[in-house]
Formats: sequence, C-alpha cells, structure tokens
Amino acid sequence: MQTERSIANHTALIWKDKHIPDSHSLISAIFSMVQGNALAVLSFDSAPFRPSDEEKEQGWTTVEKASVIPTLETIDQVPLADFTELMFFETQPDTLPEPLVNEHGFDPTVANWDAHIILRLRSINPKLWILDGDTISTICRDAGILQLLRSIR
Repeated sequence: MQTERSIANHTALIWKDKHIPDSHSLISAIFSMVQGNALAVLSFDSAPFRPSDEEKEQGWTTVEKASVIPTLETIDQVPLADFTELMFFETQPDTLPEPLVNEHGFDPTVANWDAHIILRLRSINPKLWILDGDTISTICRDAGILQLLRSIR
C-alpha cells in the first residue's frame, strides 16, 4: 500500500510493504529520468558505500561521508541493497547530510521524521531521495518522476 503527502515543496511516497516495490524496481522505473544526474549514496546496506578502484575510475568521489558519482550513466552504477539511502541531483552537491537510513532502519510511519527531512530538503534540495529502510520511501520534487512513482504498485 502506498501513501502520499507533501513535505517542504516535495512529495513523499511511502510503501508500507517493503517488498512492493523493491529498490531495483524503483530505479528501473525512473532511471531514464535520473540518467545524467549526480547520485549520492549516503548509506549502503546500513554503512557508508565504499567505491571500488574500478568505480573510482568511473568518477566516484567523496563528499563528506557520502560517495558521489557526478554523472550517472548506466543503471549498473546504482548500488542497491537493503537499508540504502540515495539522493539524485541535477549537479554534484557540495555538501550532504548524515544518513537517516542505518542499522536502526528508517520508518517515517512510526516516528516523526518531518523536522529532519525538512532541514535536509531546505539545505540540499535533492531531485529525488530514496530511503530504503523498514519501509521504502521516496521524496521527490520532479513531476515526471513523481508520475512514474505513483504508477508503481
């Protein structure tokens, strides 16, 4: 089941059943809308994402504690695992927040995360933010991506 609400000029979609959709389905559905954008990985399988030497050759860098690829070219460049937090931007961000998704999970339906989310949205304004914790949540300001996300059941 999917719920939707507005938050700080973005739209949040939350899927109560973590496996519908899974992160791979989400990325597959919206990849054409984020291809060419910068991707920041704030959390990967509850920990920082550490790019391999090969990935570093593809352009992965570090911004604070996150790993960033300035221009996302292929879907294979998107690291996916449970408890992963991804942010997509039109250009590479100069600063990034601490992750919300970690070994404690993330479920915006059980706790009031609005204050944390609003601060992040106002300071860094991602095009799309995917939080794969105890539930899967997306927060987005792009109408085209939002339309695609709404169609995922």
